[in-house]
Amino acid sequence: MKRGKYWHWKYCVDGQRQWESLKTESKRDAELIRQVRIKEYHDDRARFVRDDRNPTFDEFEAVYYPWSEEHKRRKSREIERLFWGQLRTYTNARKLGDVLPRHIEAFKRHLVNTGMNGRPVSKQTANNALRHIQALFNYAVKLELFDGDNPVVKIERFKLPKKAPDFLSMEEVDALMEAAKGHSSKMHLLFGLGIFAGLRKNEIVNTRWDWFDFEEKLIRVKGRADFAIKDNEDRTIPISARLAAVLVPHVQDDGFLFETNRPSQAKSSYRYEPRKSIKAVTEKAGVPRATFQLLRHTFGSQHAIAGTSIYKISKWMGHSSVDVTTKHYAGLQEYDEDIDRF
Repeated sequence: MKRGKYWHWKYCVDGQRQWESLKTESKRDAELIRQVRIKEYHDDRARFVRDDRNPTFDEFEAVYYPWSEEHKRRKSREIERLFWGQLRTYTNARKLGDVLPRHIEAFKRHLVNTGMNGRPVSKQTANNALRHIQALFNYAVKLELFDGDNPVVKIERFKLPKKAPDFLSMEEVDALMEAAKGHSSKMHLLFGLGIFAGLRKNEIVNTRWDWFDFEEKLIRVKGRADFAIKDNEDRTIPISARLAAVLVPHVQDDGFLFETNRPSQAKSSYRYEPRKSIKAVTEKAGVPRATFQLLRHTFGSQHAIAGTSIYKISKWMGHSSVDVTTKHYAGLQEYDEDIDRF
């Protein structure tokens, strides 16, 4: 029944009639949420959590946040805190065990229909929110802080249209590399590492010469005390002939490939921020859409097109699982393009 702005549902507890807002204006979404709640009100396990293994949100955050400061990147921490905080606000839950799957389902729908600040988010963003929240509950279970079931596990994600990652053609690669070479040695190295090694932005700006073994033709991407690789996993990437041609003229014994150009009060968190130079290169090449992510996607896509195994691409790109690589690149293996030079 709709009462005011939102749909509500009626149920009985110990013979007493109860009304509860489903926090959605959509009748269809309200019915879906109602069905989930009916199931869960008949599932005793969803309500049983030992008191000594059911921390408050504050108690859990006091343990988790210091750990994440040491093990996760700043951007990842900020995104986690945003979604976790939104979940707390939406559910008004005090303890982790107070959050049930029906709350997560309602929260998911609320994000895309209303948004936490009155601005609805995309279904992709809502799915990402669930992924981050699920990871935090998993961490609570792993440390034996929480004895309940992860309420996010059984929540169905929004179905999204499958879309192959955008990538550069070999003509665009050639144009960018020529423009980068003409601009500066730094830009030539930067575009080479993105396109021919698939490095992430933070990895590129933190690349050191001791990562390269030109005899073995390998790049060993390694974390440091002041630089954490995503998922904290070092990896090895082969040095192709074309990447070697970019690197060899500039080889040094040690040190960063890119010395920091960041002023003390810079807005960017990256130790080297080449926005202006990248813009100049892309405009000269006539490929204004080139971004760090697009360069990385080009590496994965062109290798998939060349017939490189998904397993190898996954290892080289540092994906969390082969499933991630398959989702993005498996469909490109029958794409027709001459990439002998890649």
